[in-house]
Amino acid sequence: MKKSNVLRAAVCFAAAVLFSINAPDAKAESDNVIDMNTGIAGMSELMDSYYEARFNYDPDLSPSQVNTDMSIGGTRLKAISRVPSPYENLAIANVTDYVNIRSGPSVDSEKVGKLYRGCVADVIEIEGDWVKINSGSVEGGYISKEYLLFGEEAEELMEEVCTKYAEVICTTLNVRAGQSTDEKIVTQIPLGEQYIINEEFDAWAQIVLGVDDETGKETYGYVSKDYITIHYDFDYAISKEEEEAELARQEAARKAEEERLAELARQQQAAQQAAASGSSSSSSGSSSGGSSAGSSSGSSSSGSSSSSSAQVTAPNTSATGVALGQEIANYAVQFVGNPYQWGGTSLTNGADCSGFVYAVYKQFGYTLPRVSRDQSRSAGVAEVTPNLSSLQAGDLIFYGDSSGRVDHVAMYIGNGKVVHASNYREGIKISTWNYRTPINARRIVE
Repeated sequence: MKKSNVLRAAVCFAAAVLFSINAPDAKAESDNVIDMNTGIAGMSELMDSYYEARFNYDPDLSPSQVNTDMSIGGTRLKAISRVPSPYENLAIANVTDYVNIRSGPSVDSEKVGKLYRGCVADVIEIEGDWVKINSGSVEGGYISKEYLLFGEEAEELMEEVCTKYAEVICTTLNVRAGQSTDEKIVTQIPLGEQYIINEEFDAWAQIVLGVDDETGKETYGYVSKDYITIHYDFDYAISKEEEEAELARQEAARKAEEERLAELARQQQAAQQAAASGSSSSSSGSSSGGSSAGSSSGSSSSGSSSSSSAQVTAPNTSATGVALGQEIANYAVQFVGNPYQWGGTSLTNGADCSGFVYAVYKQFGYTLPRVSRDQSRSAGVAEVTPNLSSLQAGDLIFYGDSSGRVDHVAMYIGNGKVVHASNYREGIKISTWNYRTPINARRIVE
């Protein structure tokens, strides 16, 4: 069937149904025009189908070209005005890396910021070949028009490069293994949490739960669109001051890591010297009669027994342990914003979830198992109930699926928050402690 015939059929069908629905309530105007803004039930859906047919069979049309009346069977119908795009006043950077924002409409003007690929800006006005924009903290800056996309082209690039999020709008949302309420519940997420959408379907959205610590592959779940709102998470311009502040943050984190490693080396050297001194004193005591060695052996045995017992009894809550746990948590937070790298243990160049907590604790003299599943079984001195009344800063919280299989770990930092190497797209970040249903938690510091 030719395009024009298909289009005509679609339009006629829409018109016929429109006339049949609540016809007496349709408002007729003096020139025999039916006002299509009367809010008749189902009308919006029908007209959407009409517009969809027009776009499908005539791709050269733009939305602005269908805001015209239709004449069917001698009766002229006033078209429903299409809702303007919520992004129609936005421009998006179409560059390989970034474009400079300048203080005036000239390449000789001062650079005041940068707009990276996929970042958006509010268009204030267009002045010849230059566009005046607001973006982030940069206001009234100028970008050459050739580096920006507008309108439908901008929306297409947004779909490609901007991150789309699902935000939970119910108290607790079930995340399922497939697109049905009959599918197994994988985990649950609370009101207000936001997750990256990997793929959208008619009634469901596939969200990124994280990255499997053992395979390096993203893990997904499905949520009903009835219980989420969907929005883009736009990135905006970065000013010169913000760029300098970020570089300073990165440098401070690098120095903090260097200083921590230097302090650890000093502590280990002091411990070795103390051990050597103790060994010398013990040898001297043995030559005098050996009673001190026996006493030392007994003390050591008692200490070992106590340490073993601590792994199965209530966790130690001494002031020293609490303070050290908070110190470790504060140290970990300095690396927020750094990248996720599966298999990595570098706090600056990239780490995965277990590699992140492994590296943090290693710099305080603790050795943890390398992967989250093993950490959840044996790391530290005791298992802790994963709730706010039991958790202390520095505790590790483990997440996984409803079968109890652990695939992710985060560090509790206090105030209901955790820091963790989240995923490839977000890197090291801070989240709510129960952003996913916790499986268990462990205390590392005695």
